[in-house]
Amino acid sequence: MNAVKSIMLRREMGIFVAIIVFCIIVGLIKPRFLALDNLRVIMLFVPLIMIAAMGEMLVIIARHVDLSVGSVYALSGMTAGYLATQGLPLWLCLGSALAIGAAVGAINGALVVRLRINSIILTIGTLLAVRGLADVVAAIMAGQRYAENFLAMLHLACCLILFRGL
Repeated sequence: MNAVKSIMLRREMGIFVAIIVFCIIVGLIKPRFLALDNLRVIMLFVPLIMIAAMGEMLVIIARHVDLSVGSVYALSGMTAGYLATQGLPLWLCLGSALAIGAAVGAINGALVVRLRINSIILTIGTLLAVRGLADVVAAIMAGQRYAENFLAMLHLACCLILFRGL
């Protein structure tokens, strides 16, 4: 009984209850929200958001903010997808996505530390530049189909994420 009481008294419980109430209200207004397909999609995206949140947490601990995370995700994914449509090996596609993320992060970090540029101002500029590059890659890819090995990797990743979530 003490374990249940200690859990109920935690400050995070209020957030948890608010999320549950919100989900119930939205489910009543839009029943499709609680459909299994929608819940599956939500569960597949939670790990991606958590990875970005953990990286952002490290930046915040260092007393900075990085607003370009979503744009870097977009550019990395679009570039990996584009390379896959060109028939490059899967390891090279994934390696390029990691290299892009690391390069943008290193450039942002170096400019903030060495030139003492405010991280919010810098990452707003990075957000716009990187999002523009992602849009260019998306326009180049318009109408192209992904290679089968890339689709198989995406399917495997989704299964692993779902399995980890359970």
